[in-house]
Amino acid sequence: MSTTQTNLPARRRANGWPVLPLRIFLAAVFLFAGYAKLAYPHFFDPASLNGYAASVRAAKTGTPIGGLLSPLSEHPSLYGHLTAVAELAIGLGLLVGLLTRVAALGGMVLMVLIVLSVDWGAVKQYTGSSGWFTSVDLAVAAALSVFLLGGADPFSLDGAIWRARHRERERDRGLDDDYEPAFGDSLAESRARLQAEPYRDEYPTDRLPAGDDNTLWNDGRGAEAGYDQGAEDDRTRRITPARPEQSERR
Repeated sequence: MSTTQTNLPARRRANGWPVLPLRIFLAAVFLFAGYAKLAYPHFFDPASLNGYAASVRAAKTGTPIGGLLSPLSEHPSLYGHLTAVAELAIGLGLLVGLLTRVAALGGMVLMVLIVLSVDWGAVKQYTGSSGWFTSVDLAVAAALSVFLLGGADPFSLDGAIWRARHRERERDRGLDDDYEPAFGDSLAESRARLQAEPYRDEYPTDRLPAGDDNTLWNDGRGAEAGYDQGAEDDRTRRITPARPEQSERR
């Protein structure tokens, strides 16, 4: 491998090992949120005061995105299950570190929607003890931005896939740099080995010696090119078995 290609720096991931605890914590938050929605028996009940439908109805008034929540309130079971499945998918993606940036983006979008709807009543109260800076959902969204910008840490499936692809590119680059002998060189070396002679790069011909069995390989070079046809014929007789009809004539 050439020195230039060997010294090429590998593309480094922005995030390292220190973000691993944060990724595991965020994964646990989303996994628990999705599991709690599916495990709570009345969460999808439209008549429940603590269910998904009640939360959406309360957020339709006085919130920035209240006008967009009508379909959610009309089909609480469908959108409630979609929310729970989305949280489980985000948590699982963060836990194993697969498609980490996609999972982080999905989590940030979900957190922002919650802040602008369900949590808006507490967020808009800018006081000394509560307000937008005390919103847990905003803190989770800010933490997810670390993985949106930098991806997962090395201890993740994304990191393992990246390392495997990097090794494959390095192997391909190394194979491109390796010397591949030409067909003529390999043939000349094989011929020299069959004739029990040392192989020389300057061997007069890169084809088999002319003879009764090798007429198609004759390169057509004669004595004027420094090629001794008689010597080649002698060597050919030593390594080429005689045909039966030739033996009878002789």
